[in-house]
Amino acid sequence: MVHRRLAMTDTSPPGANPLLADAPLPPFEAIRPEHVVPALSRLLTEQRARVAQLESQSEPTFATLVEPLEELRHRLGRVWSPVGHLNAVMNSDALRTAYNECLPLLSEFQTDLAQSEPLYRAYFRIGELEGGTLDPVQRQVVEHALKDFRLAGVALEPARKARFKAIMMELSRLSAKFEENVLDAVGVWRHHVSDRGQLSGINAGVLEQAERRAREAKLSG
Repeated sequence: MVHRRLAMTDTSPPGANPLLADAPLPPFEAIRPEHVVPALSRLLTEQRARVAQLESQSEPTFATLVEPLEELRHRLGRVWSPVGHLNAVMNSDALRTAYNECLPLLSEFQTDLAQSEPLYRAYFRIGELEGGTLDPVQRQVVEHALKDFRLAGVALEPARKARFKAIMMELSRLSAKFEENVLDAVGVWRHHVSDRGQLSGINAGVLEQAERRAREAKLSG
């Protein structure tokens, strides 16, 4: 895999970063914008090293290749999903900056993974040699992975692979910008209601907030 140097290096113990803590549920109250880039950088460095080990297997099996890769994806999701959630519901300039800094790192890693020819050959081999012994869910995992490899351009020549990666990174950036525009638009939108009857059934706490915002805007209702 070819990849650029990660933006930051984190040498602190994993437990010091709440995003890397092995907790049953995400510790949202402890996560800060400054945790985001170091956590993802460290995790992607670890995962690239692990992927390289998996790629080097001479006789990969479902247990020795597919299951570890699924565990890597799950671990990445447990770190990144809380960041995406917080960016959507508690957006701030600092969090937005950290989130956007991570997007190209994440996109590059995922594209490299999807374009890995050693992994594609390993999945193909597992499908051929173990297909008859895998249960239906396991077979579907292998089949879907092979399809994803092909859709990601694993069979493309190097120049077209690089072009595909550049497009995916640009798409990631544009998608994030669209989400930011939506968040900003929601933040400034308001609808003035003077007839309380139109709001029947809405939670009392929400109504109190609406009344307070109306007063702040010097509006009745």
